[in-house]
Amino acid sequence: MADLVTWMTDLFAVSLGTVGTTTVTLGLILSFSLVAGLVINIYRRVKSR
Repeated sequence: MADLVTWMTDLFAVSLGTVGTTTVTLGLILSFSLVAGLVINIYRRVKSR
């Protein structure tokens, strides 16, 4: 189990580049897309009422 956690930590810490002074990692992109998806989903539900 510890190996899996270490592997996932290493995977999400993969640096894909930098934007200004912010290092863009795979985990950052995944978390941003999750939050954006939730916001869009909530907006659609509120709009449909």
